[in-house]
Amino acid sequence: MKRHPALALVELDDLPAGLHAVDAMLKRAPIACLRSGSVSRGRFLVLVGGSTAAVEEALMAGLATGAESVLDHLLLADVHPRLHDAIVGARMPSAAGALALLETRTATAIVRAAEAALKATEVELLELRLAGDGLAGKGTAVLQGEVPRIEAALAVALAR
Repeated sequence: MKRHPALALVELDDLPAGLHAVDAMLKRAPIACLRSGSVSRGRFLVLVGGSTAAVEEALMAGLATGAESVLDHLLLADVHPRLHDAIVGARMPSAAGALALLETRTATAIVRAAEAALKATEVELLELRLAGDGLAGKGTAVLQGEVPRIEAALAVALAR
């Protein structure tokens, strides 16, 4: 799958508002819709990619349209390559080293935490799960690396 230089996520707590938001985003700017649909507990998740300017413009349209239904949102203007791959479903094989499992209340929060950990430390992102798959709207990430690096990654991720 093509890597996009920028990504945006929008989580909404209303399905019709989510449909209207993704429609507005796609009509506003030339972006790729990477994921759009309902997730646990009536939440709607939108993930788009493209150039930084296009993604930012689309995000603003989605936020304006979603308004009070927006639970969380995120713009990543310079996406870490491993995070991009994990977001679109790639999983890395496990190697030697310590593991850390991060869990957040929203899919957007786990992306924010994983991005911070990857950019600040030398750890691997083995897997990223966003809201669905029985997670009740939460997000999870599995990090791997040497113990001091995992500890540093957790400190950075938890600070987000």
